[in-house]
Amino acid sequence: MLTPIVNLFKLPGFKEDDIKHFSKDLYWVALAYLIAILVAGLVTVYAEEYSILWRALFADIAATLVIFLFGTFFRNSSFYDPYWSVTPTILLLYWGWDLILSDPRVFCLFLITLFWSLRLTHNWMRSWSGLDHVDWRYINFKETTGIFYPLVDLFGIHLAPTIMVFLGCLPFYWLTNSLQTDWQIADYLWVLIGFAGVYLEMRADNVLREFKLTNTQPGKVLDYDVWGLCRHPNYLGELSFWFVISFAGFIGLTEYKAWIGFVVMLALFVFYSVPALDKKLLASKEGYQEYKKNVRGLIPIGKWVDKRQEGV
Repeated sequence: MLTPIVNLFKLPGFKEDDIKHFSKDLYWVALAYLIAILVAGLVTVYAEEYSILWRALFADIAATLVIFLFGTFFRNSSFYDPYWSVTPTILLLYWGWDLILSDPRVFCLFLITLFWSLRLTHNWMRSWSGLDHVDWRYINFKETTGIFYPLVDLFGIHLAPTIMVFLGCLPFYWLTNSLQTDWQIADYLWVLIGFAGVYLEMRADNVLREFKLTNTQPGKVLDYDVWGLCRHPNYLGELSFWFVISFAGFIGLTEYKAWIGFVVMLALFVFYSVPALDKKLLASKEGYQEYKKNVRGLIPIGKWVDKRQEGV
């Protein structure tokens, strides 16, 4: 039943046996997320004495634990990989489904978040090769933590990102459960940034995918198109998305607490994601050191400033 869907996403060269194997693995992932959603739903029902904010958090953690158990059973922490992409849309629907068509700020946030979720899920589907695929970061964690990996897996790979995403989505809750300011000119700005950021991620995904399919030189660095503007345009697009959520919350609430989630995400990417990926690519790609020297990590204007300093 899932084979036609699989055919839409997989790389050229996949054989029929590969597709059957992939489809079987996809069934397990789909089952895991179906059970996670059911468990989360039950938690919201039985925790009705708590506020809608706390019910959402309890349900989010419960769903994460279900995915963790599946990952542990299959010895593959990458069961969690799609979780990041679906949670914000679900949280926004849970907190503000009745405002989507009546509140312009919530409506625009919903469209941007849905666009972002579809993009990220689609990219996961295209790059996921089945249950034999494990994210390289998880492999590194396992090699460096040894017997403590189960704890790192639970708290570092599963629960910590879940809490980070929840914090990033808090403006959804505040905007849908508090009095807002009227729509302002600045709202047009975050809407533009939101769609542009997700498009940047899509563009980066597609250029990278084409590069992987056509490149015949081992160790060659992708340094053109958006990847010539900064080393991590996909991360820049991702941060733009989280910035937009906080920005929209700040405009609507005029409270600095709306920036909590973005600050957490910014710290994650600046102090872990970018350095970790740079380290990996420096070790695997011969020309990456030169590329790193000439192209900034996240801010495209950095390259232009460097050239001006060099008199170019």
